[in-house]
This record gives sequence, structure tokens and C-alpha cells, in this order.
Amino acid sequence: LRKCSQISDVLLKDFAESAKVLESLQVEECNRVTLVGILAFLLNCSPKFKALSLVKCVGIKDICSAPAQLPVCKSLRSLTIKHCPGFTDASLAVVGMICPHLENLDLSGLGAVTDNGLLPLIRSSESGLVNVDLNGCENLTDAAISALVKAHGGSLAHLSLESCSKITDASLFAISESCYELAELDLSNCMVSDYGVAVLASAAGLKLRILSLSGCLKVTQKSVPFLGSMPASLEGLNLQFNFIGNHNIASLEKQLWWCDILA
Repeated sequence: LRKCSQISDVLLKDFAESAKVLESLQVEECNRVTLVGILAFLLNCSPKFKALSLVKCVGIKDICSAPAQLPVCKSLRSLTIKHCPGFTDASLAVVGMICPHLENLDLSGLGAVTDNGLLPLIRSSESGLVNVDLNGCENLTDAAISALVKAHGGSLAHLSLESCSKITDASLFAISESCYELAELDLSNCMVSDYGVAVLASAAGLKLRILSLSGCLKVTQKSVPFLGSMPASLEGLNLQFNFIGNHNIASLEKQLWWCDILA
């Protein structure tokens, strides 16, 4: 449902009641839809419903109080809430209560979400999270990311922290200790440094395939020896917009000859 200006909470509930085999729904730029309507939809949706995506819906914002009857959607595996500026911690805590078996979570562009919102969701997730995209969640800190990887490190395969500007080496230390299935890690525009890179490179259990350090201004030429010792599993490395230098990049390309390096 994209740019459907007539779609309202009532229509969404009616749709859920009639679409009993629906497995996924994407709602984009439908500004009359609110969180009350989404909760009503989940309360009446198909037992096969697996994926919900809410994108650029300005009506999706915090509600004063949760409804008396909260749905529990045990079939929901994938949840995307992107660029909905009114969606903050209070809403995210409700989401955590109603979606206990999430595997894929995308909260891109939710700049108002903080640790206080993400932590309850992490704790209430009974199944292991596999793919987590927190791109642009600029108010999340190392505390939330450390809790995330400690709770779900055994299942986490993809983690994007792009433009999470409060994330530092402390998160990388937690990742290196807890994540054994992690294949893709995006740290673009984070506050990680050479020390954090060294910690990642020396993590025995970490087998990254894709690593992005684009725009990490604290990553310098001192990281080159550590990056050069990354395991053979590494297939892609993004080093754009930092201070490593062309000469060091050329040296790194020789060391990691099997890896596609973007610089």
C-alpha cells in the first residue's frame, strides 16, 4: 500500500479481517494510518502473517496509552519501521511486547529512538535476531549494542550501525566476544578507532565477509596491519572517506588480494 491517502485505521482493520492468508504487508506514505490501526491489524491478522513494513508514515507516532488488549503476533518474523519521525521509545517498547519471535528488524532513520526503547525489545525477543539494521539511529549508545550482541550474538548474521554516531570501540569489543555467526558489519560514520579495528581483527571466533568502515574518521593508517590480518572469509572491505591513505590502501590490496576493497 503506497501513497494511499484514503487508507485509514478502520480500513486496515477490515482488510486484516478479510485477508486471512496474508503473509506480508508494506505500508508506505499512508499518512492516515496510526499505531492504533497497526495494533488492530495485528490483532486480527492471519496466523501466517510474517512480515510488516512501515515506511515514511507520519501518522505512526507514540500513543498516550497502550490499548487494553495488546496483540501478540507470534508468527511475525520481519519488522521494518523506517523514517517514521514520530516513532520513539514508547512505541518501540510496545512493539517488543507484541512481536516475541522477530528475526529481522529494520529501524533505519528512527533518530528519536534511544537505548530506553531498544533494550526492552532486545530482552523480549525470544527467538534470535538474525538481521538488524539500525542505520541512522543516532541516539543509540554502546550500552544498547552491547546488550544486543550479548543476547543475540549466537544468531546475528547482519548488523548495520551506519551513522550511529555514538557507537565507539566498546561496541566492537562486545561484538568480538559474542558474535560467532556475524557475516556483515556496517560501521560507516561511527566513532570507532584503530583500537576497535584491532579488536575485531584479533577476534578468533569472528568470520566477517563484509566490513564497512566508511567515514570512520578515527580509523587511520595504524589500522593497516590489523586489517591485513583479517581472516580469509573477508570478501568486501569499505575504507572510503577515512585517513588511511592511498599508499597504505595499495599495500592492503596486496595483503588481502582475495578481498574487494573500496577506497
